Amino acid sequence: MFAFFVKNIMNLLKNAVETIQIGLEDYKNDDPRRSLSAIRNVSSSILLLFKEKLRRLSPLDSDEVLIKSNAEPIIDPKTKSLAFIGEGSKIVDVQQIKQRFTSLGI
Repeated sequence: MFAFFVKNIMNLLKNAVETIQIGLEDYKNDDPRRSLSAIRNVSSSILLLFKEKLRRLSPLDSDEVLIKSNAEPIIDPKTKSLAFIGEGSKIVDVQQIKQRFTSLGI
């Protein structure tokens, strides 16, 4: 379980950093067509960083609930209180990121 957790941390963050690097390389390129690619890559990397922030704020054992599009309510067996866990593999879109940042005061 811990190896999976570490792998997910590195995937989002590593992908964001690499996408920024590619965007900067595109920006420095003399080919004017690379400008659009630079904008796309930097924009994508910003979204990845936002998702990483939500992932880091997700409670442990929640299956990264804050980056999942769907959350399922459960009763936490330890505390007997209401909790939410991430459901499925679909992750948040731009609108959901905005909503979650607003509700979390980010």
